[in-house]
Amino acid sequence: MPIIPVQRHKQLPRDLWSNRGARRRKEKRGPASPLRRGAAAVAILGIAAAMSMSNILPTHKVMAIQHTSALANLPDTTQGVHFGNTFTAYSPIVNGQRALSPAGMPPTDYVWGSSPTGGTNVPDTTNGWQETYTPWRRETVNQNLAWLKSNHPDWIEYKCDRTTIAYWYPGQTDMPDLDMTNPAYQSYFVNTFALPALARGYQGISFDNGPDINLGGECGHYDANHNWVAQYSGAILNDAAYATANGNAMLSIANAIHVQYPNATLTSNQGYNTYTLKSNWEKVLPGVNMITDEYSFNSDGTGFVTSDAGGEPRISNQWLDQMQEWQRTQKVLNKGIFFIDVLPITTLTAYESDTDASVRADVQWVLANYLMIKYNHTYVDLVGNQDASGNAQYGYPMIPQHEYPTVEQIGSATNDFYASQGVYMRDYTNGLTIVNPSSGATFSVNLPSGRYKDLYGHVVTTPLNLAPHTGAVLLLTDTPANMPAPATSTPVPATSTSVPATDTPAPAIAPPPATAPPLPSPGNQAFSASIAAGAASNTFSGSARVGACAACSGGDDVQYLGRNNGVLRVNGLAVPADGAYTMTLACVSGPSARTVDVAVNGAAIAPLTCPANGSWTAAPATVSAPVSLRAGANTLAFYNSDPASPAPDLDRITIATS
Repeated sequence: MPIIPVQRHKQLPRDLWSNRGARRRKEKRGPASPLRRGAAAVAILGIAAAMSMSNILPTHKVMAIQHTSALANLPDTTQGVHFGNTFTAYSPIVNGQRALSPAGMPPTDYVWGSSPTGGTNVPDTTNGWQETYTPWRRETVNQNLAWLKSNHPDWIEYKCDRTTIAYWYPGQTDMPDLDMTNPAYQSYFVNTFALPALARGYQGISFDNGPDINLGGECGHYDANHNWVAQYSGAILNDAAYATANGNAMLSIANAIHVQYPNATLTSNQGYNTYTLKSNWEKVLPGVNMITDEYSFNSDGTGFVTSDAGGEPRISNQWLDQMQEWQRTQKVLNKGIFFIDVLPITTLTAYESDTDASVRADVQWVLANYLMIKYNHTYVDLVGNQDASGNAQYGYPMIPQHEYPTVEQIGSATNDFYASQGVYMRDYTNGLTIVNPSSGATFSVNLPSGRYKDLYGHVVTTPLNLAPHTGAVLLLTDTPANMPAPATSTPVPATSTSVPATDTPAPAIAPPPATAPPLPSPGNQAFSASIAAGAASNTFSGSARVGACAACSGGDDVQYLGRNNGVLRVNGLAVPADGAYTMTLACVSGPSARTVDVAVNGAAIAPLTCPANGSWTAAPATVSAPVSLRAGANTLAFYNSDPASPAPDLDRITIATS
C-alpha cells in the first residue's frame, strides 16, 4: 500500500522519557509525524527485568547468505561527494519526476524512504537508488491492534510485568512492538509488504528504528496457547539476547527477500554511538547492506561529536571511536553508510553559507568529516533542525549551498585518515580534508606554502588555524574554480607563530582550552533583563518543548531537557557592557533536585543544581550563578550531557549586574 504519514507520538512521562528520536518526520498516516529513529545517545531507563537472564530462551542461529551484489548496484562514491535524500514527500514533481537536486547541484544518488511519484504507487527511479520506508518491529499494513489480538496474539510483545504491551512509540497504540523472531510474522512481512514494494519498482527497504535497541522494553510474548515465553531482559541498551535475536530476524527476512530480488538493498537506521556496545550493534549487520546514521557528526542535531571522553563504558575519544567503527563497518564488514546530518541550526536555507559564517562552518564540518570516512558506498544529507511545521527538514529536495559542486572536485582518497599536528587528515588526489574534533583546543597546522586553496578560492596561508570542532576541505591550487566566494568570506588568516610539522598521533583527549581571564565588572551600570524560557525567540532542539506550568510566570515552561538530548538555547540576550553578571534560573525539578549544564556563548560553565520543588505543580525554585557576558547579543544554552540524567524544567532566565 502507498506510504502515508504516521501519527505523532505522545510524550513519555518526564521521569521516564527517552531521548531516542525527539525530532519528527513523515512516515505513515495523515499530516502529523512520529519521533525519528534518532541516533543521539539513548537514555538508559533502567527498566527492571521480571525474568532473570538465566530464564531467557536461547536464540535460533541463522546462517548468513552473502549478497555482495546488492551493494554493487548502488552509485559508486569513490570520487567526490555523493548526496542522499531523507524521504521525498515534499519534493516537487516535474515532468513526472521528483526534483531532488536543484540546477547546478550534484545529483541525488540515494533516497532513504522514497515516496511514490504523483498519483502512482511506484517510485521515481531516475533519481538515484530508491528504497521504500517501513519501521522495524511494527506492523504497518493493517495498523490495527484489534486485528493483531484477534488473528495473531502471539506476535505481540509485552513488558516484563507480562501485562503491559510494549510500544516503541507509546502514542501509536495500534502499532505495538512485535516478535520479529516469529517465522510466521517474517513470512507475513515479506509477502505483504516487502515483495509487493519491490515488485512496484523500489530497489530496497529502509528500516527505521533499527533492531539494536529495545526502546519499548520488550521482555517476551504469549504463545498460541497463552503460555508466557521469556525472551529479553527488558533493558533498553546492550541486551545481547535482544540484539542477537533481532539480528537473526533481520537476516532471515533478508534471505527471503534476496531469493526473489538478489539486488535489493536492506538499510537499517541504527546510528552508532558510544553508548552502544559494538558487539551488540554489529549483531544486526549481517542481514543489511547499508546503515543509516542520524547521529552522524552532529550528535543528532544537538551539537558536535568531539574528541572528549564520554559514552558508557567510558570512551576516551568519542570522535575517534565513532570514526573507527564507521571505517570498520565499510572496510571490514562491507556495508554502505548513509549519514543524515541534522545541522545544529533551526532552518537551513538555500545558499545560506554565503552570508552566514556559522552555517559555513557547519557545512564544512560535515563535508570534512564525511570525506574523512567516505569509501565506495557512502552518502550524506545535510538538513536543518526544523521546517515550518517544527519538524526536521526531511522530505525536501537538496538545500543547495555553493560548496557542494566545488567539493566534487576533490577527487578520490589516496589513504585512510591519519593523525597529524594535533588534528586528523586524509589525502585526496585533488586536495585534503582536515578535522579538529577537539571541543576546546585550537590547532595550527603547517601546510606546503601555496599548495592549497579553500572552497571559496582563497589560497591557504600557513599555518592554518583550526578552531575547536571545525573542519576544512582544501583543493589543490591548480583545481579550476567554479563557485563565487561568499559575500562575507575572508581568507584564512596567517598567524605570527609557526608550529613545526609533525606526524605524531593526535592526543586521545584534546588538551583543555586555556582558562579565560575573568571579564571586568560592567561598573556602575545597573542592568537587569528577564526572558521566559518558552519565548518564541528561543530555540528548542532534541526533546525540548514548551509545556503547561500553572505555577510558572507565564503559565508555561520548557520541559524534557537533558539526557544528552533536549537543549534550550536563549538567543540574542543583549547586555550593555562586557563584564560579570548574575544569572538566575527559575526552575522546576519536581520531587528531587536536578542538574542543568550551562554554556555561555558556546563555553561551558559549572553545572547548576535546581533544588527539589516537592511536586511538578509547585512554584518554581531559583538557583543563581555568576556568568561573564560580552557587550551586545549573547547566547545561553541549557542541557544535561549525561544520557541518564534529565535536567529541570526552566521557567525564566534573569540576568542582572552583580
